[in-house]
Amino acid sequence: MHREYFNLKFTMLKTLISTFRIGYSQKGWTDGKIGAEWIKIFDKQTKHKVKKGEYQLLIVDGHNSHYTIAFLMYARENLILVLCYPAHTTHIYQGLDVVIFAVLKHFLMEERDKWFHTWAQAMDKNNFLAIYSAAHVCALTPENVKSAFKKTGVWPYNPSVITEEMLAPSKATSVQAHLPVPMSDPATDALAIMFRGLASINNAGHDTEDAHNDQASGPSDVNKQCHAVINTAVEVLAQTNLSHLLATTLTTSRRHAHHFAHNHPSYHSKSTSHNPTTNGR
Repeated sequence: MHREYFNLKFTMLKTLISTFRIGYSQKGWTDGKIGAEWIKIFDKQTKHKVKKGEYQLLIVDGHNSHYTIAFLMYARENLILVLCYPAHTTHIYQGLDVVIFAVLKHFLMEERDKWFHTWAQAMDKNNFLAIYSAAHVCALTPENVKSAFKKTGVWPYNPSVITEEMLAPSKATSVQAHLPVPMSDPATDALAIMFRGLASINNAGHDTEDAHNDQASGPSDVNKQCHAVINTAVEVLAQTNLSHLLATTLTTSRRHAHHFAHNHPSYHSKSTSHNPTTNGR
């Protein structure tokens, strides 16, 4: 039964294959070149629906492939008005998002399962077009396309279908960050203090080098400062709900301290060459 079903599907596809066009880019995303070729196909397949000298309306989202010079020049020369959906509103205005994609997803999963049961093959790059094409034919029917235009108020033109509630801004609470650990958590504070302390030691080291201060601390003093900061944080972390991160924090921080001391050899040279008896004049 499934084989007969697919034979019927392929017969239907043969009658439609002349209208299908496939393009690709090296990165796998549509681009300006594909967009410029696509508008030509759009024009060819729709221009017979308008009288000579009349304009067509093409509504698109804000993707940059819709606004290249080649795309817009072709539209202008062929009486195509390009209208862009407002930013961040395609989930309300775009018929594909509102109607078509959900239907297409349903049929794609259905066709995928039928293909697997018939040929014992999972969907992959080799059979994707065959499976998708069958789903495309089922989903993008004239009735569904008209329904998408109607539900979004495009045609028949009906702005009232887009209500104020649909365009309302997000709730006030949604602008607040929701982190796994609240910012007031002692563990978060301890980590923040630790990294600020290490950064302060690092900055102080650079300032000392720039000033050529003969009283600069040696590498042992720098290490002591770093370890003191780390140990303080460790003591706090051990009492918090992030105690399981203790080992990771220790490892990372000690590497930071070692890296700092390793990259400041001038501390060693200054401390060994310093002679307290020659300081005074």
